[in-house]
Amino acid sequence: QNKFPVYNHRLIQPERLFVSRNDLGTTLRLDFGFHEARHWAKRLRTRTTLQWTTLGHVADILRGTEDSPANLKRTLHTTNFLSSTTLQLARKSDISLMRVARQGDILMKRVGRHSAESPILLLGSGFVQCSDCILIIRPNPGVNRHQLLFSLRVLVSWTTGRNLVEHGIGASYIPIESLRNLEIPLGLASNYAR
Repeated sequence: QNKFPVYNHRLIQPERLFVSRNDLGTTLRLDFGFHEARHWAKRLRTRTTLQWTTLGHVADILRGTEDSPANLKRTLHTTNFLSSTTLQLARKSDISLMRVARQGDILMKRVGRHSAESPILLLGSGFVQCSDCILIIRPNPGVNRHQLLFSLRVLVSWTTGRNLVEHGIGASYIPIESLRNLEIPLGLASNYAR
């Protein structure tokens, strides 16, 4: 077949989309929410003044290296995600040995319900170790981290938009490749300054 029907979760009169074989890509993803979000994002991308670019083009995306931690005083994890100011900072001698978050990085939960709604800016100074359940988005030099955070949050915090990056049901997860390939409206803050 060249086109495949995909349905949403409603048992009575479900919505239906037709997805072409090319749209399935290599992942063969038949998830209604993902394809609905792709159509939604395609309509948004007609607004060229918003300066659409892939997130991987303007930032490095890293995954924390520490195993899901037993010692939450040393490692930032999904259970203490908002308390990074109370963590013990990594020693300078450890910095070259692991991927650590630093001031100005955008942190995002990789796993858990509504993880797409979790991007926050790491404030303070020093370096914080992250568990493998945290994604570190490090803006490239010259990229305004506040504008990047704003663009990312506006796009993926929508019920529809989060389907662009979240996989799974219930305790969802975000693959790094989904974030790297995500097209974001980097000029959103400039166009809508208020």
